[in-house]
Amino acid sequence: MASYRTLIAILLLLCAVPAYSQALERIDIERHRIRLADRYAGLVNDIPEILRADSTSRAMIVRNSGFRIQIINTRDVREAESLRRQFDEWVLTELESTTAHSYVIFRQPYYRVHVGDFRNRAAAQEFSSRVKVRFPDAWVVIDQIVQERVR
Repeated sequence: MASYRTLIAILLLLCAVPAYSQALERIDIERHRIRLADRYAGLVNDIPEILRADSTSRAMIVRNSGFRIQIINTRDVREAESLRRQFDEWVLTELESTTAHSYVIFRQPYYRVHVGDFRNRAAAQEFSSRVKVRFPDAWVVIDQIVQERVR
């Protein structure tokens, strides 16, 4: 009977030691966490100015970066090519005074039809409102532009 009690006492001690060490470890972690928070709480925002600027400013800084209007995003190259031809015909008939180049761009796994070359978002949005009459799903995107074709 005494050996049974001794065995139970030893088992309880063996179970208590890991729990006690985990409690000490938790206290140690909390102490270090508090120190780390105090140490780094005073840091100033280190995000470079170029990344905090609005998208128009960023696009102006990167060479050949600008805006285009995307009128479709599809996995079917034939659909993209067909829509690009439709856009070209529409521009020739409806917007005779406007020159807007169209591009089929492949970014895996999608084919995208982008139109126009604009240096700033405002000009792209103005043209986008005209394009949405015929292609209602069109929207302005940031893209690499051809500088010689900028309107």
